Amino acid sequence: MTAEHEPMHYLSAAEMRVLKFAVRRQLTRWANKRNPNADQRAQRATLQRVLHVLDDNAFAAGCNLHVPSET
Repeated sequence: MTAEHEPMHYLSAAEMRVLKFAVRRQLTRWANKRNPNADQRAQRATLQRVLHVLDDNAFAAGCNLHVPSET
């Protein structure tokens, strides 16, 4: 794996803003879609939850990334 393709361990504040922008943009695209199928409704609901989490002030300065441990 090359350095440019190594997994990231941290998202900066700027990267968090870009991620929130992308989520909002996709939600806007889907806002007027008539008769979304079940998968699209599920994806929309997931993106809405993601945006809610990303809007938390705890992530304003960025965040560390890690693989969650299995319990």
